[in-house]
Amino acid sequence: MKMRKPTLALLMATALSTAGMAYAGPPVTVTFKHVGSTGSAAATYSTVTSNETSTYANATPKPISSVAAGGSDTYKVQSTISPDTNYAVVRYKIGSKTCVFSTTYVNTLGAGGVKIPSWNKTATASGGATCTANITSTNISTHEWAVEFTMK
Repeated sequence: MKMRKPTLALLMATALSTAGMAYAGPPVTVTFKHVGSTGSAAATYSTVTSNETSTYANATPKPISSVAAGGSDTYKVQSTISPDTNYAVVRYKIGSKTCVFSTTYVNTLGAGGVKIPSWNKTATASGGATCTANITSTNISTHEWAVEFTMK
């Protein structure tokens, strides 16, 4: 009888984690590129807001802490909020320059109950930074997407 409780606990944990994976929104592949000139300072990854912290927690592999000029980093982010939403919000700094990038996916109900997917991206610069965000691909059947963030 004592062996039954650990087995039941294991089955419950497996069921809950499987249910969580099925509930997750489509993943986004994030590519960050430091397009500054050779010799410029590295871009450092940091988190300030709760959305940035959540993005870091949901990233696989974790974003690297420092990207050298001319370098890049790629990772996937998948939120477990809902199967109809996902987002990634990231912040990079080069000295006093800062870029805050975000990308979102929302699958909303349209007329007649038809779901309409939409993907968005933003890049907010401060301190003289040049920041761009581009959605590089979307998959209409799985709703996965890829985004490229660049900073100089």
